[in-house]
Amino acid sequence: MRRICESSCSLISSLFALVAVLIILTGSVLCQAGKYADFVVLGNDPQKVNVSQIKDIHVIATILGGVTTFTTETKRRRSITFD
Repeated sequence: MRRICESSCSLISSLFALVAVLIILTGSVLCQAGKYADFVVLGNDPQKVNVSQIKDIHVIATILGGVTTFTTETKRRRSITFD
């Protein structure tokens, strides 16, 4: 049990560090009018599943630069370019 707790704490610490870097790089994690939001839509909440099951969460869609680049409905990826 102790090992699971240590792994969970390590994962949470790593995620917080990643968020901190993202905030530095993007300036904000909050969506604002006129700004792009890069994100994924997941099939389950990573915070509510067992740590060992996070790798099994399916990606429903990805949005990059305000453009939907992948959805499970279309089963295809669109290549996009940025200026």
